Amino acid sequence: MVSDLFLTYCICETQTELLDMFTQQLIFNSESISNSEISISDTFSESERIILHTGDTYAFLRTVPSDLSMLIITSPPYNVGKAYEIRTSIDHYLKQQHASKRFSGRYETMLWFTKSDNYKFNLDSVRVPSKYPGKRYYKGKNKGKISGNPLGKNPSDIWELVAKEWDKELWDIPNVKSNHPEKTEHPCQFPIELVERSVLAFTDEEDVVLDPYCGVASSLIAGLKHNRRVVGCEKDRHYVEIGKNRIYDFYAGKLKIRPLGKPVHKPTGREKVSQRPKEWQELNRNSDK
Repeated sequence: MVSDLFLTYCICETQTELLDMFTQQLIFNSESISNSEISISDTFSESERIILHTGDTYAFLRTVPSDLSMLIITSPPYNVGKAYEIRTSIDHYLKQQHASKRFSGRYETMLWFTKSDNYKFNLDSVRVPSKYPGKRYYKGKNKGKISGNPLGKNPSDIWELVAKEWDKELWDIPNVKSNHPEKTEHPCQFPIELVERSVLAFTDEEDVVLDPYCGVASSLIAGLKHNRRVVGCEKDRHYVEIGKNRIYDFYAGKLKIRPLGKPVHKPTGREKVSQRPKEWQELNRNSDK
């Protein structure tokens, strides 16, 4: 089963690689930042830049002002007791979530809600290269003029998790598996890049990004990477410690992060691992007899 990623507003690139490089250089301008220089608060305070609370989400959110966050982005647990559900214990529920016979998950569903029609949408921050940048209007009052935007085009609302081309309007965001540079021991970790695009599109610098089920702090790192203030909550102390260490590594310039917009690797066919193994070739020969 592929978990949904819920994207919610609370108030209411350009070329992305260039923006990514600029932000990284801005953050890591110094040689090194020690852990003692980084404040990660366990309790809420409007004066804190990074808040990562260990404990119950509902209790923690009662301490947070309702109009604080510009963006809430999270992948929450389910089993919420709706009329069409059979409520059960969390252990039994988790055992039911992964069928042994199923199609391989290759997408992530993001549900986007706003509290009003007054919300931020920074299109220029997430534009993608145009397939036909020289395209011109062929009729009307703008006939002969360039029809596109020099910063790129509005991306599709399909952000695919498998290898496709940018000019097919799908955003390549590989899921976090064993060989992903961001992989931790968290079983349901989503890539920082998935959150980055939302942070860039729906918030401005110094806005607050909140993740009430933050796991190993991927959402918080995505916000910090682009100069946002961040608030997170996670009940598992072990994951909180992993998240804190990732934040420390981020500021020290040691955290491995897949670059925003980096194309997904495509094998050429010359690599041994991409070639059909001899054992399978033998199986084919036997089946043809």
